[in-house]
Amino acid sequence: CDWEYCGRGSGVEHNLAKVGAEGSNPFARSMRKAEGHKSWGISFLRIPVFFVFFLMVGCVQDPADEANDPLEPINQGIFQFNLLFDDYILVPFSTLYNFLVPSPLAKGVKNFLNFLTIPISMTVCLLTGEGERAAQFLMRGVVNLSFGFFGFIDVATEMGLSAEPITIGQGFGKLGIGTGPYLMLPFLGPSNPRDFLGDCLEAFFDPYGRLFIPNARKEGYLVRQGVRIISIRAGVLEVERDIRDQSPDYYETFRCMYWQKAKGVTDEDTPTPER
Repeated sequence: CDWEYCGRGSGVEHNLAKVGAEGSNPFARSMRKAEGHKSWGISFLRIPVFFVFFLMVGCVQDPADEANDPLEPINQGIFQFNLLFDDYILVPFSTLYNFLVPSPLAKGVKNFLNFLTIPISMTVCLLTGEGERAAQFLMRGVVNLSFGFFGFIDVATEMGLSAEPITIGQGFGKLGIGTGPYLMLPFLGPSNPRDFLGDCLEAFFDPYGRLFIPNARKEGYLVRQGVRIISIRAGVLEVERDIRDQSPDYYETFRCMYWQKAKGVTDEDTPTPER
């Protein structure tokens, strides 16, 4: 983020972040099976709703603009709620995380979380015609899985196979789909309709939940995202405090920094904006 461009201070140079028994009754088993199919059917019916919303987003005037905030009154209210959640929940947990987790282990957790994004990143690259980059993600996965203790040690980067994770939202951006207006989401922070849709699709098609914890897929995903949020927040405690103290209008500064990051969403060297 260009701090001077955001115009809220000086001296800050960093960026902001059931299984149950079936029983012996065959009728009961068939009923449970039918209910399972019905549940999956309802879940799949939600997908077209997301895509209708997505097509509407594509018609919204885009260009990742700091002033593109037609929902500002609502976003302001959610932002204040998120600040309370941050002050009373995230900051204490993140401070405790920094105190209890040694730096090498914290780095290993971050490496492991990045390792888990490889299937999504590789799929996005394939769907956007970036076969060479998809192969690089595949090689990163193989190397870190084989020699990096399931990604806790980023051996691939040391070998020159560095690559930032790519989200589905970024993939949409590479296809020319605009971000749409600024959104402040409860608990999750700043986003936009395009990236929010991408997040929903990533949660729904979570490959690890389907492969390894199918009966607790939702719980596994939430735990993983919770650890990711704490890990990110723990790394920007001091920076965020400095920026907040020096910002006459913290909401505007926060929004400006997010758009400054998001403007480079189609640039392969631009990291994903951290919430």
